[in-house]
Amino acid sequence: MKLLLQKWRIGLNNRTEVEKRAVKGKLQSATYAQTQSYLRPLMKKLRQNNLPPDIQESLTEIIGHLLDRNYIAANDAYSRMAIGNAA
Repeated sequence: MKLLLQKWRIGLNNRTEVEKRAVKGKLQSATYAQTQSYLRPLMKKLRQNNLPPDIQESLTEIIGHLLDRNYIAANDAYSRMAIGNAA
């Protein structure tokens, strides 16, 4: 996950100043900061090795899809993790 956040941060930093100052650019930066904030508790649990194995497996699957840029499959894996196979 750190790798994904780092790639995202680099992409944001590589924008021109005009893009960064535009409304869309500010929203992108705010989304990045909010995501970092929301991921802190998860990252802490991962560092402490205090995450249930089933969630670790699901996160591994999701991150694999994200690295392959297969966002639909990542979303499907997240949905399975969050709500299971309920109809």
